[in-house]
Amino acid sequence: WFGESYESLQHLLLGSLRAVELRIPIVRATNSGITAYISATGEVSGTTGLFERTNRIYAVPVLPRWRSVYALCGNWPIVLFCAVVAIILLFRMQHQLRH
Repeated sequence: WFGESYESLQHLLLGSLRAVELRIPIVRATNSGITAYISATGEVSGTTGLFERTNRIYAVPVLPRWRSVYALCGNWPIVLFCAVVAIILLFRMQHQLRH
């Protein structure tokens, strides 16, 4: 899909960020990219090369069911913050236009 480019590595690193963000381990399995195990702390192990045909077995721990703050709230805090700032700016602009 990506061929011999950096996109496969980028997707792997983005998976690492997602694992840390949600505090869950991730097994990334691909047809032609980089297959790997990513721990909940973002450590990447057991990687394969591009277009490598292999079978891997990863020991994935079963974690207690809890969710990170980001998993619970998502992007809502930043959306709410932006909305409040926009409202404040609108009121200030309106106040300046009246005076």
